[in-house]
Amino acid sequence: MDGSDGPYLMTLQLSENGGGKLCNSYGASNYLQVVKYSSGMVYIQDGTRMSVVLNGDTLTAKFPYTGSKPADFQRDSDLAMAAPYCRQNL
Repeated sequence: MDGSDGPYLMTLQLSENGGGKLCNSYGASNYLQVVKYSSGMVYIQDGTRMSVVLNGDTLTAKFPYTGSKPADFQRDSDLAMAAPYCRQNL
């Protein structure tokens, strides 16, 4: 699933067991992190987290931090909307 948060293009992959990866890309800044989904929350390797709700093919993520806005992820199984770094590394 692909979405954006501010200037970051994000790609989130989750497996059936709740494990997965989150890739962020902005300009020359790219990083890939391990994530874990549990009870409506995605816990990110860097210690951040986001609550998620799936509605059809859209996953809405909300970050519990001041100034954060919801991010909508769209289903993108072939990574066509992913940043080049994320497409290569996922």
